[in-house]
Amino acid sequence: MNINKKKKLLTLLFFLLLSFNLFAGEKEDNFINGNSVDCEGCKLAGLKLKHMDLRGANLQNADLRTTSFHRSDLFGANFNNANLEGANLNKTILIKASFKNANLTNAMFFEADMKKANLEGAQMNGVRMGKAILNSANMKNIIANQAFFIEANMPKVILTGSTFYKTLFDVANLQNANITNIDASYSSFYLANMRYADLSNSKFISTDFYKSKLLGAILSNSDFSYARFLRSNMRDVVIENTIFTEAIQPNG
Repeated sequence: MNINKKKKLLTLLFFLLLSFNLFAGEKEDNFINGNSVDCEGCKLAGLKLKHMDLRGANLQNADLRTTSFHRSDLFGANFNNANLEGANLNKTILIKASFKNANLTNAMFFEADMKKANLEGAQMNGVRMGKAILNSANMKNIIANQAFFIEANMPKVILTGSTFYKTLFDVANLQNANITNIDASYSSFYLANMRYADLSNSKFISTDFYKSKLLGAILSNSDFSYARFLRSNMRDVVIENTIFTEAIQPNG
């Protein structure tokens, strides 16, 4: 290839790249200015997108690290595979939003309304969901070690196959929740409402259930070795092949 052809090819490539970057920037600007809710793959890290109407937004694969959506309406938004590490979603509306396989490490969801949200497969280490509303949310196969669900409202939530090492569910409402096949060892369910929840086939080694309400809960085939049930209500619990090695019972 001669020099002139090389120059023409390089010039063409330059303008193609320039056009692509301008288009990407235009896509993000339209989203930020409220002209569009489609921002798949956008780079919005660190931005403040507070009090915005972003219902149905498409933010899958987007870079949203440390981005603030404080009090924004994100009903039905798509965050699948997005990176929301350290993001602020406090007091947002996230009903039926999807976070499948998203990175939510150290993200904040204080008082967020997440009824029927889909968080399946999300990375949630260190996530803060105090007082979040998670009724009937799908939280299968998540990893949420050292996370905070204190006072979260989670009736009928699905936690199957998830890991919660040293995670706090204190005073949370987990009534009728599906908590099967999980590992919540060294976690705390202090004063949690777990009436009629299914905790079967799981590990709760050294987990604290102090004053928890386990009325009618299913504990079959689970390991509660060294767990603490002091002053908890375990009336009518279903126990079959359950391990309680050195566990502290309700009456001490």
